Amino acid sequence: VGNPPWDKLEPKRKEFFAQYDPAIRDFQGQTLGRRIAQLAPTGSETSRLWRVYESRESSNAKLLINGGVYKYQVAKVNGEKTGGKPDLFKIFLERFHQLARDNGRVAVLLPSGLCSLEGATGVRRLLFTQSLVEAIYSFENWGKRFFQIHASFKFMTLVFEKLLPPAQSFPAAFMLRNEAFLGSPEHDREPRSVRITSGFIELTNPTYLSIVELRDNKEREFVERIYRSVPPLSKKLIGAGAWNVEFHRELNMTDDAWRFRNRGWLLERGCSFEGSSFVSAPADW
Repeated sequence: VGNPPWDKLEPKRKEFFAQYDPAIRDFQGQTLGRRIAQLAPTGSETSRLWRVYESRESSNAKLLINGGVYKYQVAKVNGEKTGGKPDLFKIFLERFHQLARDNGRVAVLLPSGLCSLEGATGVRRLLFTQSLVEAIYSFENWGKRFFQIHASFKFMTLVFEKLLPPAQSFPAAFMLRNEAFLGSPEHDREPRSVRITSGFIELTNPTYLSIVELRDNKEREFVERIYRSVPPLSKKLIGAGAWNVEFHRELNMTDDAWRFRNRGWLLERGCSFEGSSFVSAPADW
């Protein structure tokens, strides 16, 4: 039974610089960067200590991920690695699995991101191929009932047995708001639960093995009909009328910085400032 840390294993700027200015926890974005620059100017002792701390935390993360002890933190999907920034809950979950004896049972409290995050693909593979999942019950922090953090945060209870499963078939419940659900008799939990099977996971997301959040079995049957009758947007189709969709995101100020023009560039090219916008002759565009 366990409740591992839920933090990411990375240098934490606010926590580090709070020893110099406790109010820095209220700073965000560019104002945070400017305040840090004031606290740790180039060449200062504070700047040196930050670099030491940053290097140590980054090295610890690389050691855990690449040290050979944990093999399910990063997974390859279509030739690309998934994993993102190391999450301590994923590392602890794999460790729990390692420490459990064959046919041993593990019960653990985790962020609900285990069910859906792309970076958790590796540990989901571990669960679904090297364990028999007994139950997953996911709770919302509605009204900050459980934690004094954002009310939309979700966490889950996971129970599994360490063995090679013939197939997965377990009860799951999502968007729960009362912990009394866990102590209620099975026949009371059943109407609010949904049966998740290996077949359902393979149907809805065979690549990343994520679990769709559902309210009951009727909703699961509805989702199954959709997936069986309509091809997923990510599936490549061949033939007349095939609608192959590519996913993109909107402009990002960092990744797409080269697309944005500053005032000087626009003025040099004859654009005029009118109101709150720069205007050029239609022929130029």
